[in-house]
Amino acid sequence: MCQHLKKMTLCTCAPEVDKIVHHKKSRRHKNKVLPDKLTWTLYRYLGAYDSGMDGMLMEPSYRITAELTFEYILAELNARNCFDFEYSPNEGDNLIVRGPHGFMSFIYATNSWTYEMYNCFQERTEFIKKGHVRIEEV
Repeated sequence: MCQHLKKMTLCTCAPEVDKIVHHKKSRRHKNKVLPDKLTWTLYRYLGAYDSGMDGMLMEPSYRITAELTFEYILAELNARNCFDFEYSPNEGDNLIVRGPHGFMSFIYATNSWTYEMYNCFQERTEFIKKGHVRIEEV
C-alpha cells in the first residue's frame, strides 16, 4: 500500500493571510492555490423529510485541485482524525469540501467515511462547524 507524502488537516482557525502581490502577472504567483480557497463544512444528519420542492442537484467532483482527489480525502478521513478539534463522527454526519473546481461530499456510515451526498430536497441536515483545508508535507 502506498504512503501519502502529504497530511490533510481540517482547520477551524483563520486561514493564513497571503502577502500583498505587487505585480499580479508575476510568475511567482501563478497556479497558487490560496489556503482559504479550500474550505470544509460539517453537517449533522437530522432525517428524511419531503420539502415539496423539485430541483436538480449538482453532482460532486472527483477532483477539486490537481492533488486533492476524493480517494486521497477518503484515505485521510478513514486513517485518522483530520479535524483540529475534538470530534467523533456520528452516523450520517456529512462533510463537504469545496475548492476552485467544485465540491466533494462525504457521509459517515457504518464506522467509516464514504463518498456520497444527501439530497437537499429529501434529507435535512444542520450545520456543525466550518473551516479551511490545510495540506502539509510530511
